[in-house]
Order: sequence, then structure tokens, then C-alpha cells
Amino acid sequence: MLPDDRPQAAHPHPASAAPIGRLGIVAALLLGAGACGFFAGSADPATTAGATPASAGAATDEDAAPTCRPAGDRGPSPWSKGDTVAGWTVSAVDTSHREFARYTLSQGEDTTGLELRFHEGEAGDWTTTRTALMPAPEEEPPQAVLDAAIAHLRTFDAAHTSDPPFLARTEGQADPYDGLPPCPSEG
Repeated sequence: MLPDDRPQAAHPHPASAAPIGRLGIVAALLLGAGACGFFAGSADPATTAGATPASAGAATDEDAAPTCRPAGDRGPSPWSKGDTVAGWTVSAVDTSHREFARYTLSQGEDTTGLELRFHEGEAGDWTTTRTALMPAPEEEPPQAVLDAAIAHLRTFDAAHTSDPPFLARTEGQADPYDGLPPCPSEG
């Protein structure tokens, strides 16, 4: 056994320095984790949150990937196609990514774009407690559009605090629905 003041890395056989009790604990934890997964049942996102595989856009075959994002996993979008922002009409909405959304706005022959990104923290000049507003990549929306958009977002977020968030952090998290369009409603 090593003296308490000697670093274990200095021992010629580091594996032999670990007491059997530690190895037993690690083995028990690993076996317990497997048992938890077995007893917990399916963690397939297509079968959670009240969605059935068919309504979630996934085939009933377990190996099939989902084809669309189920409706119940995110709150409402602040804008829909046809809405107006400072006299500009929302002509396209891309909500296929969980962490950001892009909106194309048109006014006559002109188009511009807005992007909303997940934000968590204090509200600022261009953020609410849930959402950050910015021009879409390679776009320069008029200042009036940006001002009207942030004003709408503040009102919208305040009215939807009990809804699931529209955008959510995905960095470092697996999202089987990333990049998929919303599933068609069954109604």
C-alpha cells in the first residue's frame, strides 16, 4: 500500500494502486445505470410528451428516424407567415432548428431577414429573458423593423411565460428533431 503523502501516479502499476472496494463501486454504478435504463422503458423522443410514433413523424420501425418535429415540444413562434412587422410582411418562417429561427420579411420587391436565437439571462437592448433578436445572416433590416420586432418580442415573451420556450439550448445536447420541419397538425 502507498503512503498517504505519495502521489499514486508515481506508483509503477497505477491499476494496482486502486483498492478493490473502489473497483467494486464503479462496477456497481455501471451495472446500476444499465438497470435504470432497462426499468425506465423507452426514452425514444418520438414516444414521449404524449406523442405517438406516427404523430411524431417517425415510422413504427425502431430504426427509422423521425421526419418532422412534434408540435408539443416547443412553444409558439412570435410571428407566422403573413404577420406584419413595421409595415413589412413575414413571407417565410424557418423554425427547423431548435436553437434559432429565421424570418424573411418582404415589402414590395424588397426583402430582409430577422433571426431569433435562444437567450437565457437578463433582458437587454436586443434580448428578452428567452430570446435574442438580430439580423439574419447577410441581412440589414431597417432600424424601424428591428425596433418594432424587439417591442413585439418583449410583449410576446411576457404573455407566454407559462408556455414551453420557443427556442432552447441544443449545444452539447442530442436533438433527434434538429433540422426537421414541424409535423403537420392532425386536426
